[in-house]
Amino acid sequence: GADAVGIGRLCGYGLAAGGKDGIVRVLELLEEEIINAMANLGVTNLDQLTPELVCRAPSVHEPSVFSAFHLVDIPSTKY
Repeated sequence: GADAVGIGRLCGYGLAAGGKDGIVRVLELLEEEIINAMANLGVTNLDQLTPELVCRAPSVHEPSVFSAFHLVDIPSTKY
């Protein structure tokens, strides 16, 4: 299975904005975000992450073609 799904677009933005250095910076920011999220969950190792740490929440608004995840759960009747 895939281990790094969803970071291709981020790396593309970094590449477009700053070449190799842009990609490196994007990955540094991603690392910082992961470390902060883990700290907020009270874990210090990826092995400590479990499904119990995730809860479902309702969407703030309906997905649209302008959303970050515009292909998630959109009924085809809207198009």
